[in-house]
Amino acid sequence: MQIFQFKTNFDTVIFSDLGQSSINGETVPIVLYGFDPNSLSVSADTVRCIGMSGQHTVSTSVNPRALTVTVTYHGIAHGKDTEATMYALRRKLLKAFPLGAAGELAYTNANGTYYLDAYPTEYPVIERITGTLCKATLYFTADYPYWHQTVAEEPIEIGAGDSIRKRPILKGDMLSPMLFEVKCLETVTGVIEGEAYFTMWLDGAANEEIKLVKALEENQSILCSTGLNNEVYAKLLTYQSDKVYTAVNGSNYVEFTSSGDPAIYPAYEWVFGSNGTSGKYSIQVFYQNIFLAV
Repeated sequence: MQIFQFKTNFDTVIFSDLGQSSINGETVPIVLYGFDPNSLSVSADTVRCIGMSGQHTVSTSVNPRALTVTVTYHGIAHGKDTEATMYALRRKLLKAFPLGAAGELAYTNANGTYYLDAYPTEYPVIERITGTLCKATLYFTADYPYWHQTVAEEPIEIGAGDSIRKRPILKGDMLSPMLFEVKCLETVTGVIEGEAYFTMWLDGAANEEIKLVKALEENQSILCSTGLNNEVYAKLLTYQSDKVYTAVNGSNYVEFTSSGDPAIYPAYEWVFGSNGTSGKYSIQVFYQNIFLAV
């Protein structure tokens, strides 16, 4: 079984090799015919010396990932096979994949579901096979080339002056970036001037830590990314309810320290520590297992 899903702010398209496909919830006679999720190449920075054969490779980097999706469809509906139905389905297919419209691509096979941010880069190549049976090939580019699966930890609470250890869940092909949210349940007080309000660090790794350097009010939180989609950020969230909040740049609340790559990866055991004499935080961690191939 294979299922391809592409979701944008406006459309949700699902293609299945079993024919259980839909566009925005409407069942459509489209079958996932083929999918190449693992086309990945490398670029090399090289130097060629005068009078010498070959070249020196200075560095290499992974290119954006190219994806090709092939589907088949026909004009059969309500017991009739008509060109009008075929062309109506063709229009729906083209409308669902406007060029450059970024969305989340999800791919499900026997090993699980994997996610990637991508966008269509070419108009589909549509070939009429026989009668009203057609084959369409769609092309996507993923700027961040790695598939990921999110593992969400249960939120944990930590009081002022306490510390908690957590070992990350790792099953990907590479060290994985993470997202985490530190939410203020009760305002933390008693923090000595110059100390961080909250700190998380890797036990065993040199100079790998994140510090909350400004106080949060109740129902405020800091949401941080340490590198998924090549994004390192901190957002200050202010909640009106569990699902309603406002978000602004919160980089002045957070201090990142890293001895290597600016993204901080879970490789050892994370230690969460809160300073102060009273107050409480809630912490939720989202580990991103990264895969080279699916």
